[in-house]
Amino acid sequence: MKLQIKLRGYLLLLIFSSFLHCTSYQKNQTGKLKITLSYCKYDNKDLFLKKATIYKGKTEFKEVDFEHRENYIIPKLPFGKYTIKYKSIFNILESINFVINDQKEKQVTLCVDKINYSDNKNTLLLDELKTGESLEFLFTSVGCFDMHQGKLTITRIDTKKYKATINGFEFVVTDEQYRSIREFEIELRCNHTSDCTTVDTYKVINKNSLKSYSIKDGSCRWRGFDNLIEKLNIKEKLLHQNDEI
Repeated sequence: MKLQIKLRGYLLLLIFSSFLHCTSYQKNQTGKLKITLSYCKYDNKDLFLKKATIYKGKTEFKEVDFEHRENYIIPKLPFGKYTIKYKSIFNILESINFVINDQKEKQVTLCVDKINYSDNKNTLLLDELKTGESLEFLFTSVGCFDMHQGKLTITRIDTKKYKATINGFEFVVTDEQYRSIREFEIELRCNHTSDCTTVDTYKVINKNSLKSYSIKDGSCRWRGFDNLIEKLNIKEKLLHQNDEI
């Protein structure tokens, strides 16, 4: 009888120990996730992103509201395979896959200016430019307390040679500068939002064929024309020219 009681006691102790072990093991099956917002191409300061959605497998797991924060931390995220989806400043849905499989902090960076230029489906006026033709980009920004304008004209000299004039400064276009201008037109043709009091208006026109289109950007996050000047690496030359004037 005493032996049976002892055996029962040992059995209960074993079951209880196994339960504690399993509970502790399950609690440890979580990792830490840190989500960071960043401009990966441009040096913009406004990192505002409304929200991102985390999926575990194909099931929606959590919606993240950044509330003007650059970082968001989830201290305990169950082990598994995840996808985080968000819209870039170009209003394009982007996604990143990641795995949580240990207790180390997992860092995921959301590039708010991410764009795959090879996915462009729009016909670019720059691509259609023929030898001897000129393409003009007109830019006007109007806000509550300021207004400024800009103009870029690019002329095709021959098959591979272009020259450009931007705000009165003329230069021969390098391959890298041409790529920047082409990427600028692709970005321009994206579906920009209108949730800011400052509105940037662009008009692109072929001065010879008169083919044109206009775009409005009210996001306050792209700053396309200003970023283009930075990428063309002519900002200091423009400033020097303005000082001479």
